[in-house]
Amino acid sequence: MFMVAGSLGVLPNPLHGSVFFLTHVLPLASAIVNKSEAIAVQSIESALFGCGVLLLITTSILSISAKVIERIVKRRQGLV
Repeated sequence: MFMVAGSLGVLPNPLHGSVFFLTHVLPLASAIVNKSEAIAVQSIESALFGCGVLLLITTSILSISAKVIERIVKRRQGLV
């Protein structure tokens, strides 16, 4: 994923209009890989662990939400 994202760290500017949504950004997982060589610095280590925790929480919430929606849909269809 790191190579697919292009390893570009650009902060998008909403003042650019609709092009704002097409700007290259650096996903959290790629940021962790990209900055991992500087983990010896305390502030970077804290930021990387913060990114990891945020990524873990986000994926957990999305996964649990998908399971809940799946159960609701199955109940409405009478499969459960």
